[in-house]
Amino acid sequence: MLISPIIVGLAWRYMYDPTYGVIYQGLGFFHLENLFGGLGSVNWALFCIMVADIWQTTPFILLVATSGIAAIPCDLYEAGQLDGAGSFSLFFNITLPLLEKVIIVLSIIRGVDAFRVFDIIYALTGGGPANSTQSLSIYIFKQGFINYQMGYAMAISIITMIVLLGIFLPLIKRSNNNVVSLY
Repeated sequence: MLISPIIVGLAWRYMYDPTYGVIYQGLGFFHLENLFGGLGSVNWALFCIMVADIWQTTPFILLVATSGIAAIPCDLYEAGQLDGAGSFSLFFNITLPLLEKVIIVLSIIRGVDAFRVFDIIYALTGGGPANSTQSLSIYIFKQGFINYQMGYAMAISIITMIVLLGIFLPLIKRSNNNVVSLY
């Protein structure tokens, strides 16, 4: 969780290496290395990036979700059990509603992260092969710093910010409902 995304990308790049990578070594043990195209395949490159990104962000998601679950009072579960509620009923009627704010915050954080992902993609594929892993951030970077079209890159950035506000502002407003003000 604390490792820089560029370092995570480089580590996974070595794991996906067709000659020395641990992924290909493991697949070679079962004679399946020819089925996996890795970072050089248009069909597999995005999947490889998703695995590396999920590997990096899962500890944060679990940490926040676990702390949200730990904050739920045990008395509510005991009362539900006394009323005859089963495990599924306790989950859907107590746990899930009380975790709504946590789920919204995690959705906002991961959603914005997904739009701005750059480091892992840049370290693993640079947006290739054949632009199959090109994210909006990689595209903006290429337009601004490789094609020297800073105005165009800035325009895309501002439009992206407006779209993100449109997507996530309702979630932010929903997460602020029923919050007691101290002032």
